[in-house]
Amino acid sequence: MPTTRRVVAIGLLAVLVAVAGCSQVGDGGASATPTETATATVTATATATATPTETTTATATPTAVPTVTATPTVTAAPTATGDVGAELGLSLKIATITECGRTCRDVTYTVTDTDGDGADDVAANFTITSGGENIWEGRQRIGDVPAGGSVEQTVRVKVGLSEALTVSRNDNEVTITTDLTADGKTTTAVRDRQF
Repeated sequence: MPTTRRVVAIGLLAVLVAVAGCSQVGDGGASATPTETATATVTATATATATPTETTTATATPTAVPTVTATPTVTAAPTATGDVGAELGLSLKIATITECGRTCRDVTYTVTDTDGDGADDVAANFTITSGGENIWEGRQRIGDVPAGGSVEQTVRVKVGLSEALTVSRNDNEVTITTDLTADGKTTTAVRDRQF
């Protein structure tokens, strides 16, 4: 019977070591193998029946799996709150968006020279998206923008029924991205508007 108690005591000690190892921060798992050099005092009043073996090994496998949460970082094109001008020295401001039909809008905008140099043969390339979906693309020739001056233009935007439905599903919000080009240079303006 003393051998049985020794086996039970060593087994209990191994389980305690394994459980203690699982509650600490580590690699997520723990195992313990009792050896003859371990010292423990166990007082037991219960009677246990066990078959002794040559080697007693206890292995604890944690049931909890660490949770890893990844937060993606999305880098979006900057949304301008004022006029945007880059190396081209031009800025674009959307003045109005007026309805010209159920799936048609007239977008009036102003291009202004900001560096005092003016620009010749300016063109505007428009991309309009809603909810991340492309709903319209177009190009318009603006012409010359005088030094220190402005040019006002209106572009007509006609979309299909599916594109109009996309805009409607996104609370009529659109993002208008305009690339102004002249003399091999480009300035990009991004505006969020109600459509």
